[in-house]
Amino acid sequence: MNKKLLLVIILVLILGVVLVFFASRRKSTSLEKTATYKIENIPYNYGSTDCCYCAAMMAMMEHKGITKNKTQDYWLDLKDKNYYQDNAIFYRLLKKYSIEDKFRMAYFPHGTKDITFKDIYSANLTDYSKQVQLLKSQEEALPLLKKLISNNFPVGVWVEDNPQITSDEVQDDTFLLVYGYDEANVYFWTLPGVKSSWSTSEFVSRWKLQENNFPFPVMPGRYTMVWLEN
Repeated sequence: MNKKLLLVIILVLILGVVLVFFASRRKSTSLEKTATYKIENIPYNYGSTDCCYCAAMMAMMEHKGITKNKTQDYWLDLKDKNYYQDNAIFYRLLKKYSIEDKFRMAYFPHGTKDITFKDIYSANLTDYSKQVQLLKSQEEALPLLKKLISNNFPVGVWVEDNPQITSDEVQDDTFLLVYGYDEANVYFWTLPGVKSSWSTSEFVSRWKLQENNFPFPVMPGRYTMVWLEN
């Protein structure tokens, strides 16, 4: 074989190995950057409310640029309309506060009580088919949550056991506002305006919820997620 040709082949092979090496390094670096993500400066400061869902929604609304005066009006509307007795009011108020097109929900329908509440959602959202996502498997939930957080969307989630209730008190479900994650933990806000975290495995086990926790329009199934898009 011609020596020049052989030299060219060797150089091409070396160049190929170098390119593959740097491409893998870039991919590795990219993955490392996304392994930890926290959304900063979320205005979660609603210790005066006694409604975990309301507090998370108010924080998400302000995060999207809605004024604090508007979010306080939202809270007063909810109290005035007795949200404890009729939590479908959370959806009927979306249009009043101009977030019916921003609202998104995802959940895993499960169990004998599976109800989609499609009539309530369709009547109050701009496009039900795009705004409400039924998860096809439990395995979809955590990757979707992390994707949303890394795209700067704080996410409200229902979990079993309020982290602010001590072990000798009755445990309850609560609505957390997730703002970050890393390889080992999930970070969230909870009433009365406290930052906390659980290990990822503990978070997922509590996020699963038991069947007797639902269905309600605000908590239609397991792995319920709520967020506001741009």
